[in-house]
Amino acid sequence: MVLNSVSAVNLILKINGDSKLICQLKRHLSPKTVGLISRAVPMQCNAHRMGNSVIYIQTTIDSGIERTRTEFKKGDIAFMPYEGSICFFF
Repeated sequence: MVLNSVSAVNLILKINGDSKLICQLKRHLSPKTVGLISRAVPMQCNAHRMGNSVIYIQTTIDSGIERTRTEFKKGDIAFMPYEGSICFFF
């Protein structure tokens, strides 16, 4: 489910159909990628764990590189363009 505002897109992430988590994607950080993700929902994906602090889902989104970042903190959401994955940092 997508809840839009001018500067952000709020997505509701349902986990196993039980739990819900509101995720906020900020348009000014990556407008093209945020648009592609918001148009691709709803998605059903399997989650994968990478290390101790990242969970990611693979998608079919092909966005390319946009405003690259290499450092993330707890609560951040990022898109890995080479794999088409959405990453959640915890």
